[in-house]
Amino acid sequence: RVNHKSAHIIMLSLIKKTGVIALTCIGLSILIISSLKTFKWNVEGNYCTMTYMWPNYIQITNHSSLNTDVMDRKYGLYRYMEGRALNSDGLPESNGIPVLFIPGNAGSYRQVRSVASVTFHLEENLRKGREFNRFHFYSVDFEEEFSALSGELLERQALYVNQCIRRILSFYSKIKGMKGEIPKSVILIGHSMGGLVARSVFLYDNYMDSSVESIISLSSPHNGPVVLPSRSLSRFYAKLNNFWKESFEKSEGENKLNKVAVVSIGGGFRDFQVRSGSSHLESIGIPNTHAFTALSTSIPEVWRQADHQSMVWCNEIVNKVSHILLSIVNERTGHPHLSQKKRMNVMREKLESDLPIQWGLVKKTEATKFKSVKDNESSVSGAKEVKQLDQSLPTKKSNFKFEIPKLTKSTSFVLMAVLHQSQNPFQVLLSNSKGEMVSAPLVKIPYLDSKGAERLETKKELQTLTIKIDSNTLKNYQSIFISFDPSSSNFVSSETFIRAQFTGESDLIRMDSMQIFGEESKRTIKGSLFTHFRISKQSKLFPISVSIEGGEKENGFDIISFQFTSSMGEQVFRPERKFDVKYHSLPDATEQDLDFIVWTHPKEQYEIRMKVELIPVLGQLFHSYGTLSIGLLFGSFLIHLGLQMFSFSSSGKFPSPFEGLMNSVYIDFGLVGLLFGLSCLEREVPDIGKLRSFPFDQLPESPPPFWVIAVLYSVSYGILLLIISLSSFLSSSTAFLRKKPLLFNLLANPVVIIVFAVLVLFSHGGIGILISLFILHVAPTLDNLENYRKTMAGLVLLNLIGISPSLFIWIRDLPWWSPSVNVSLATLFGIVSLVQSFSFSRKLKDPVNELQSEGSRVKIFGFLVVLSARASLILGMFHFYLGLEAFCFVNAVFTVFHQKAIRTR
Repeated sequence: RVNHKSAHIIMLSLIKKTGVIALTCIGLSILIISSLKTFKWNVEGNYCTMTYMWPNYIQITNHSSLNTDVMDRKYGLYRYMEGRALNSDGLPESNGIPVLFIPGNAGSYRQVRSVASVTFHLEENLRKGREFNRFHFYSVDFEEEFSALSGELLERQALYVNQCIRRILSFYSKIKGMKGEIPKSVILIGHSMGGLVARSVFLYDNYMDSSVESIISLSSPHNGPVVLPSRSLSRFYAKLNNFWKESFEKSEGENKLNKVAVVSIGGGFRDFQVRSGSSHLESIGIPNTHAFTALSTSIPEVWRQADHQSMVWCNEIVNKVSHILLSIVNERTGHPHLSQKKRMNVMREKLESDLPIQWGLVKKTEATKFKSVKDNESSVSGAKEVKQLDQSLPTKKSNFKFEIPKLTKSTSFVLMAVLHQSQNPFQVLLSNSKGEMVSAPLVKIPYLDSKGAERLETKKELQTLTIKIDSNTLKNYQSIFISFDPSSSNFVSSETFIRAQFTGESDLIRMDSMQIFGEESKRTIKGSLFTHFRISKQSKLFPISVSIEGGEKENGFDIISFQFTSSMGEQVFRPERKFDVKYHSLPDATEQDLDFIVWTHPKEQYEIRMKVELIPVLGQLFHSYGTLSIGLLFGSFLIHLGLQMFSFSSSGKFPSPFEGLMNSVYIDFGLVGLLFGLSCLEREVPDIGKLRSFPFDQLPESPPPFWVIAVLYSVSYGILLLIISLSSFLSSSTAFLRKKPLLFNLLANPVVIIVFAVLVLFSHGGIGILISLFILHVAPTLDNLENYRKTMAGLVLLNLIGISPSLFIWIRDLPWWSPSVNVSLATLFGIVSLVQSFSFSRKLKDPVNELQSEGSRVKIFGFLVVLSARASLILGMFHFYLGLEAFCFVNAVFTVFHQKAIRTR
């Protein structure tokens, strides 16, 4: 019987260990695979062209005429000048258009060089021989501060930007003999967190009215922070976004932002640091009359993704920003248009493609505008009547005529042509019954080589033009003319062609949403230029792996696939035959119709295989919600700490951290199973989803589904075991320090602890946490306290992780440090950690002490800790500082209980 009981205990222990190891391996495997999928596997290459310049940065130090403050000793203002700098003090020597560049998190003032240089040369080329106001580029030096970690830094930067704006505008009033109007506003360009600083200048008292009217932000997380390491950052976002939302709810006269036009450009999936979904402006309450958001893959003549740093030097993006700057200038005054509507329309026109409207992917807000053609005899004479066109471009002048057939609601005319960039030799003309003609606008899309590795890096002398005319337009005309007039034989090559035809409703294939492990196989429509797939309500968490098979390359053309989602107007062109279809979304649009168009050769038929595979799903999950595993880590630790306390209250022995994981393995698996069960049940009972919706008021993404929380909990479980292992390693590697009782006795002295606590008050809480961690590891080893030591060391390590961003900022900010009381959450962490380590040291003063059960009081407290852990699993998902506050509570109360639980026998 004894042997049977012993075998049962061994088997139970083995099952628990296996469960812990299995859940850890699952969690860490998910973390590794999803990380590799997000950052390494199948990531689009960087196809941005490098921008070159001859930079000069001149620090502006002449501030004698203005009131300066302490920020001038920390920050700086620079003037960028292309080529040799003739003015050593950097002050403007003539009238101009001031532009201020604001760097982002750890960004440099030197990042202004690309847009400043490109704009300088564009001015030279476009305005040659005319007198004009040049753009004067300035840049702020924030000493590469990590502003993404602290709202206080962002506020301080915004105050300094206002100071710089006032200073810059004052320069122009002192120029002798200056012609024209003095500039009254400064254009702001902000990269990353600099975009938020640009939007926040209006909040502060030192803002000068009407001094900022145009803002361009590049990869800025406007919706919410990528991670939330401090309460000050949460307060900053709430204050900023509420201000913009409430401003547009006021009347026009009371709205401080009424004259402001702002655009936001996201970099796509190559930007791992800032999810492009969080760059959307309209979703935070800014009307589209004052804001416009575009992804780099959707911008004409850009059409490519860019990583976070590439946004400031990618020549295609920088060129577009420079053209926006040049276009918003009023030629008469030499300064930006006073009309906000005019500036906004120009920005939108430069960033928005007509393709989705022309192809009926979004509703038209107004009728398509056609240009009237008067001299049309040469364009229609001798036209050859055809029903379908599929040929290489002719070498001599040719005209073709399409008679418009009997129309149905879905009839449309489609054309695609590949030709040389330098020439546009043909027109598409529509003729009505009166003989009147109009010219239809062609849309330019990227020329894509069939070799995926050369995407967008291909032969730049070629371009692709397309047009689609719907039945609502066709009903007003009788015929369509296509007129060719090549000017040289060099125009034609083996890769140039023209294809045109009428299409019907059979070109649209509707599909239901695809779920995990789902698979579909479809065929393109033979004889048609394109096949249009529309997948209804496809989840962004289920990217579709597409494989296109069959067909042969003809006339230099293989296939082009085009993806469109409406919530952010995201457009992606691909020439590859194997790729993942994934998209960015807004919080309220995680499921939306996905349009997927494949342009193919009409004589060929292709098989399109679509399936949802596990690894791309994990990559998309990690991209959208990976940072939430930080909050789950704290909640997971609290659960296991509470269960360790339950075990202590019943057995009188404090279990080790690993034993705590073993004892709770059933609960962990049960929690994961419950979350997966709720996810399945949510399909039948949608109201269950409300349980996960209410805590996420500042989440830039939508609330994660239950199954996502389960996956992330597994990841946090694996990370927790790594932290426990690290804590044990630190404990064993510092064993030699425990042989020095003099050092321990000194650190365990109440007077020394009080001195340390005062030091924390006048510095940073991280100092107290580091000291307490050291005390825990130099204390002598007693068997009955070793498990308690390891648990407390793990707790202090997590505290250190929690306050590490603010500690890092404090260390970087040392020149600003002054001996004043600093009361914050980090200060509380530091003092509580010191008290905890002091309590531990007092236990070691009595050689016969031991941990003993405090009965029902400790059991009740353990129950409260588990409740706190459950709360942190919800509230701590994104606001994980709430979980850290719970740690302070756990530390303080647990310390009090254990001082009473020590008994001398």
